[in-house]
Amino acid sequence: MHPLLARQLKRLDLDETHPPSPVVWDELLKKINQSYVEADQGHALLERSLALSSAEMQELYAQLKQSSETQLEQERNTLQTVLQSLGDGLCVVDAEWKIQLVNSQAELLFGEAGSALIGRSVYRMISPGPEEYRSECLITDSTFPSLASGDPYRTDDGVLLARNGELLPIALVVTPLLLAGKAIGAVLVLRDVSHQKRVERERQQTEGVLRRIKTGLSELAESPEIYNGNLEEAFQTITRVAAVFLCVERVSIWFFTEDRSAIQRRRSLPRAI
Repeated sequence: MHPLLARQLKRLDLDETHPPSPVVWDELLKKINQSYVEADQGHALLERSLALSSAEMQELYAQLKQSSETQLEQERNTLQTVLQSLGDGLCVVDAEWKIQLVNSQAELLFGEAGSALIGRSVYRMISPGPEEYRSECLITDSTFPSLASGDPYRTDDGVLLARNGELLPIALVVTPLLLAGKAIGAVLVLRDVSHQKRVERERQQTEGVLRRIKTGLSELAESPEIYNGNLEEAFQTITRVAAVFLCVERVSIWFFTEDRSAIQRRRSLPRAI
């Protein structure tokens, strides 16, 4: 017997062995009916509370979701702005060195749109490349440590193969991406160093010329032909030394005229062999 029904029978001094009188029976039915009414009211109140709570939770979830999506979108836009504003090319690769993301500067260096670069093996387009793909690298005898080592790498003597077939000198920085101590990819920063390389070559050439000039002047200063009073021998020695140390085929000696209104060639000799 339900506890509630047992309590109601006890209040009316009834039990299972003594049937109620009509008056008592009527009172019992009223109490039972009231119990059902109260139960229905309690159930309706509970359902309403659950409905309100569910609506409030759904609204709260929608607000949190919208807020999270908005925040993620803002962070994504900020990251994209930073990546696109970089003066260097940036390339993100996965554990197999396949391109996952490039910025606009990297697109300019490779000479292709980012959509065409996604999924391609970066080591086929740059050198040095990863040690684990040595046989497939652009230049097989130039590699850097494998991604599994987790070691960063940097060089100013890299090479990039552009779409037009041009080999572009680059500075390259490789930084592994680690998750729980395991390499899952890498970030590559690429910089065009063509201008710096050209300036360096010109500087070295200038230094070479200056060294040759200094050596030539020293030889002339020690040459007896310059001081023996024979102009022809002196001119011949000067043109010979100048041609050799300046690496030219012919050297001429020019003088001002007596009134200094013009210059005239005194001597022109081919480089001595």
